[in-house]
Amino acid sequence: ALSFALLLGAALTLLMVAITPLIADMMRTPKEALSQTIDYMTCCAWGILFITMYNVLSAIFRGFGNSIAPLVFVGLACFINVIGDLLFVSCWQMGPKGAALATVISQAISMAMALLYLKYGNFGFKFLLPNFRIRWELVWDFLKIGVPIGIQGILINLSFLFIISVVNAMGGESAAPAAGYGIVNRLNGFAMLPAISFSMALSAITAQNIGAGKPVRAIKTLWLALLYTLAAGLVFLLLMQTIPEQLITLFIDRQTDGAAEVVLNGSWYAKSFSWEYILVPVVFCTNGFFNGCGRTFFSMSNNLAGTFLIRVPVSYLVSKMPEATLFHVGLAAPLASFCSGVVAVLYLLSGKWRNARFRTPKD
Repeated sequence: ALSFALLLGAALTLLMVAITPLIADMMRTPKEALSQTIDYMTCCAWGILFITMYNVLSAIFRGFGNSIAPLVFVGLACFINVIGDLLFVSCWQMGPKGAALATVISQAISMAMALLYLKYGNFGFKFLLPNFRIRWELVWDFLKIGVPIGIQGILINLSFLFIISVVNAMGGESAAPAAGYGIVNRLNGFAMLPAISFSMALSAITAQNIGAGKPVRAIKTLWLALLYTLAAGLVFLLLMQTIPEQLITLFIDRQTDGAAEVVLNGSWYAKSFSWEYILVPVVFCTNGFFNGCGRTFFSMSNNLAGTFLIRVPVSYLVSKMPEATLFHVGLAAPLASFCSGVVAVLYLLSGKWRNARFRTPKD
């Protein structure tokens, strides 16, 4: 896995550096922000290798039942990132490129700490050069489970780029819709952390239970995860429905030129999109459960259908409506999640997720 991650991370880094200008153009980035966008994305691209390696290491730790170590390393990365932002952006005025540099440095340090922990943490790994090789008898299992998840992630992120381009087009020469959309997406990322975290935990716990022949216990963990994530989603929904302006102004000074327009656009988007907070837990938790069962192809198909048959076309169509605002664009996400959630629950009730089989390779 580590050898595969090194190769994959290096390849993705080179690819992303090469196509960054194309992606910035596809997003219809406003001219005033184009050069800074390219600088930010190019710098972030050099951190892909660190992200890839860290994710593999975290998966290994979670496979051992250790979710504390990834938390500690992410906490360390966040602390270093904040310090880097203060230095590169506030003190040395490096702008978006400085923010990206702080992120990449924090990712690199976090990965290095995880490697040291894996080496000296009594996990049984020997960091010898001959051990870093591709074991072809395991490649098929990696690909069978990982490729659908990877394709899903790539295509869904491409759909986000399309939606960003739709939002940018709505603003014309004004960057206010894009800025409001970007700020709310920062808040969305925070609000969805419970669902994302429980989804990752469910993948590991479900795989352990299914492997031990205990599907009933796996189902119980799914219901528990749904309970917690729905409760958290309800809290964030109430906040976004009642005080979106106050939350948005945490990221922008209301005294600056154009700030009022940014807050207005962000509030429109927040009030419609935030219904996603009580729908996405069903999608994410069932995804984690099905992935743990080895049913990654179903998760991929269901999510891509919701994204490309509902969210993307609805976002585009409503953006073309007379007097359309970000409120209308934001409705596409909860609509897509509702449909994907219904399909996931029906598949869960069908019991077809129980039938996955995996080959056990020889050591």
